Amino acid sequence: MRGGEDHHKAWSPAALVDEVDVVDVVDIAPSFSVHSVHSVHTVHLVHAERSIMPGHGGDCIRHFRDTRSRSRSRSRSRLLLFLSILLASCTYSEHRLETLAGRTTTDAGSASVSLDDRLFGFTGRFTGVLRADRFNRVLGFWIFLRGPHRRDRVPVVLIHGHTTGPRPLAELAESLDPERFEPWYCYYATGIEIDRSSVLLRRSLAETASRYNENRVIVIAYSFGGLVARQALLDTEEAVDFPDVPLFITVATPWNGSDANRFETDRTFAPGSWFDIHVGSYFLTHLFDRRLPESTAFHMVYSFDSRDRRRIPGDDDGVIAGWSLARPEAVAEARSVTYIPETHHLDVIRHPRTIARVGVLLEEFWESRRSTAPVPGDGL
Repeated sequence: MRGGEDHHKAWSPAALVDEVDVVDVVDIAPSFSVHSVHSVHTVHLVHAERSIMPGHGGDCIRHFRDTRSRSRSRSRSRLLLFLSILLASCTYSEHRLETLAGRTTTDAGSASVSLDDRLFGFTGRFTGVLRADRFNRVLGFWIFLRGPHRRDRVPVVLIHGHTTGPRPLAELAESLDPERFEPWYCYYATGIEIDRSSVLLRRSLAETASRYNENRVIVIAYSFGGLVARQALLDTEEAVDFPDVPLFITVATPWNGSDANRFETDRTFAPGSWFDIHVGSYFLTHLFDRRLPESTAFHMVYSFDSRDRRRIPGDDDGVIAGWSLARPEAVAEARSVTYIPETHHLDVIRHPRTIARVGVLLEEFWESRRSTAPVPGDGL
């Protein structure tokens, strides 16, 4: 360790995370601190099996446990399959989607959108999961404003998580300084493969930015949306005029995936995104093969919720395991890592400390742009 530096473990369940070196601890609130991460040691995943009987007895017991685990997994898969078929009957028809979308938007250039509209309710969101192609035919990857565009403000693109829709991001959007920042909401089908979603995001954001003559945006992504956003920032090969992203913030993103949507059945019945976010998937395995552009400042926020141990053993936020929230490659790439104690995955996006941290990062960005000359036609 280097002398004179403060060191803290961003996440440290025994036998999983070795150590994370951090410096520049900045207190924002009691029991809350922000760490600028400088180096991350190798994470050692230990899958230790202890025999409780000597000789072949231990092997027999492990075999019994494996068999029982596979049986439970098959039962869970059958249940998920049944639920997916049941929920599929609770989706909107294409005609109904068109009616709701037509009632919500006013014209091609602007939108007057209420997040209380039925389009963003349970049925609309699950149409995007279980009938994703139908959703895309009507709405595509929809980026919308809830008021008139102003060129003197910086666009902040808000990307929601899996099945959540944009409603959970409303409090964060309302906390933005209305004289400096302009929220651009996203609404998209979370049932398709992440690679497809990222391409649709790039195209839609390029089109929206071009429409409003903006060539620089900030991106804030929640949970699953962080995976979609990061992939979109990497897919530079596609021939679209994608705006610069100087600031990228993720909240509670499962960088190592989740077993919550485990599915061991035919892909015909399961949304493609469920396979992408399954632990050990091809997508997740290669997620960090490429780094984000140097011009993009990446910051992470995540939480732990130790009050509920019924779902995931070990440190987690009630939905996503800690080893996924604090994946070493993501931590190493981040300019800062902020963690919030005793906060559930579904609540962290609207938590006052999350909103405060985002506010600090936006303020730092606003101040930094004063030291750079404006680009002609930048709209900033």
